[in-house]
Amino acid sequence: MTACTELQSPVVNPEKIKTPFATVVVGGTIDKPYYSIMYFDAGEMHIGFSSYNLAYVRQWLSEEFEVDSPTADIAPVLHGRWVYDPNAWDWNLGGYVCGLCGIRNNNLPGDSRLNPLNFSGSTYCPNCGAKMDGGVGKEVRK
Repeated sequence: MTACTELQSPVVNPEKIKTPFATVVVGGTIDKPYYSIMYFDAGEMHIGFSSYNLAYVRQWLSEEFEVDSPTADIAPVLHGRWVYDPNAWDWNLGGYVCGLCGIRNNNLPGDSRLNPLNFSGSTYCPNCGAKMDGGVGKEVRK
């Protein structure tokens, strides 16, 4: 019996599998790990291309898959701060409003157990999504 020194792909199809996600997953036991590739094809998750030899699985991942990550629909992070407004409704004590969109953040800082509708010291505005970090080292809109 001759030893096989060359890695061979288990797929006969010369075209790569196009997927937005593919990664190596590990199963088996600690003493004998079994490696597989988890990937999405036609909207369904699959696990295959498996072996006890991690080198085979890594080669199959690079040779048989074309990972095309979808572009993300992202926006830049807005930085703002909670601004005290004496006219904002908060038990007649005033309140805090988002410096960007003006939404009230009653009871800041507060206890959400007393008022589950408050934003209770939140670090993001629930209305516009601004990160309430005061803009330290970043551009802040007021």
